[in-house]
Amino acid sequence: MNAIDLLGTMGLKEAQIVEKTDSYVGLLIKIPSGQNMLVTEEYIQQSLNEAGKLATESALSDYDTDGSPITVSKVRFTSKGLVAKQYQTPYGEIYLQSASFWWFYLLSA
Repeated sequence: MNAIDLLGTMGLKEAQIVEKTDSYVGLLIKIPSGQNMLVTEEYIQQSLNEAGKLATESALSDYDTDGSPITVSKVRFTSKGLVAKQYQTPYGEIYLQSASFWWFYLLSA
């Protein structure tokens, strides 16, 4: 069993958002002590990846639309509501509820 699998079996949450404001996201990162340097390095990598995923989820949520209709060059986009989406990040996959849109051509100018 490698260190990453061990983290899961220990039930450890490596990172969590502890504060969020308009200017920053505060994260708490826990890095368990390993039995040797190799295991410790794997714990560090896993914890930092978890922190990166949380920060990316927070940023994507901040920049997502509120679902209001959007008109671009005579094409009207209306929200279908929140849809579960998968994103690939440098830290691993994240899943997020994000607005999704239908489009309609406007008939009058």
